[in-house]
Amino acid sequence: MDLAHLRPVVSAGACAVVGCLLWPVTSARAATPVAVGGQALPAQAAEPSAESSEASRRWEGAIGVVVTNRPEFAGAADRSTGLRPAGFLRWGRFTLASSGGFSTARRDAVDGGLGARLGGGSEALRWSVGLRRESGRGETESVDLLGMGSIPSTIQGRVSARWNPAPRWQVRGLVAFDVLGKVPGSEADLTLTHTWPLGPESSWSTTAGVGFGSRSFNRTWHGVTAEQSARSGKPVYEPGAGVRGVRIGGTWRAAFGPRWAGFVGLGYSREVGLAADSPLSVEDGGMTASAGLVWRF
Repeated sequence: MDLAHLRPVVSAGACAVVGCLLWPVTSARAATPVAVGGQALPAQAAEPSAESSEASRRWEGAIGVVVTNRPEFAGAADRSTGLRPAGFLRWGRFTLASSGGFSTARRDAVDGGLGARLGGGSEALRWSVGLRRESGRGETESVDLLGMGSIPSTIQGRVSARWNPAPRWQVRGLVAFDVLGKVPGSEADLTLTHTWPLGPESSWSTTAGVGFGSRSFNRTWHGVTAEQSARSGKPVYEPGAGVRGVRIGGTWRAAFGPRWAGFVGLGYSREVGLAADSPLSVEDGGMTASAGLVWRF
């Protein structure tokens, strides 16, 4: 079933929730979130909670750099390496981050963009909403995209849930959609993570995930229209809704004293089904390596 027709309803509802939640803090601090290609990596397994109200409202932040080596786009044969600034700010349940991959001092996951944890729920089940800038795709990024035109950058609305069914285990579900209406359709993601503590200040997490897309979303990213076919020479391709890809990965995280923290991650993602059948898919699978170092304050 194509989920594109649900986008206006879900988008409006999510924006309303985000707006209500973020009103108390947007005037206190402002910044422009920058999306980082690649997945936000899950935090360590749930901790016994019961934070005091004072602790839940305190400011926390970090600033540093992230380096990533990955395919130029999903299915590309060529690779690119980038070094960029990274960091996040957190105030209670509100977070503003330029990159995922890090965790806060209380070991909450940090996703790229602007997010808020919803009230209610429990330590075992957490709901959150957020906004994140998606950079789109330019036809000049790779010779394999020439004639395909560009997919514009936009702002995604995101609704996610994290469930900790047992110590060190986490299941995360995510639904994302374009709140500006530039890119049609919606996508979803399901991730399973297991974390092994390696010491009081370090851990290793193993992750497996699967991604889905609606028909219009998949046709935007993996399809080839008649017009694009005439310009690029690639055959017309009109995929439907379904699974886009699977992935596995591992991440080592550590704190180096009270101020410094970092991570090193390695992952493998593979396009399957409709995405693998696309004329744009030159390589079905690809490795991604990333590392980050931040100073906390």
